[in-house]
Amino acid sequence: IIHAHQWIIDASRVLGTGTYGCVYACAQRNNNYCKRGAMKIIQKHNLPLNAKQLLDREIVILQRLLGHRNVVQLFDAFE
Repeated sequence: IIHAHQWIIDASRVLGTGTYGCVYACAQRNNNYCKRGAMKIIQKHNLPLNAKQLLDREIVILQRLLGHRNVVQLFDAFE
C-alpha cells in the first residue's frame, strides 16, 4: 500500500504496464465514501526528452474531456 496525496495505491494490483510506467488500482477515502480508480505512475528517469510536453498535453486533453462518457476521468495530476 502506497499513499500519494489523498490516494491509497494498491501496489499489488497492477492493472497494466507500458513503456514508461504502470497503472495501479487505487482508492480515495474521505469521511463516509470511498472512490475507486486507477493511477498511472510514470518513471521519469525512463522518459525521452519530449515526453514532459507529451504528458502535459495528455493532461490538458483529459481535463477538456472531463465528464465525457467514453473517456476516462482525470481526478488529479501531480509530481
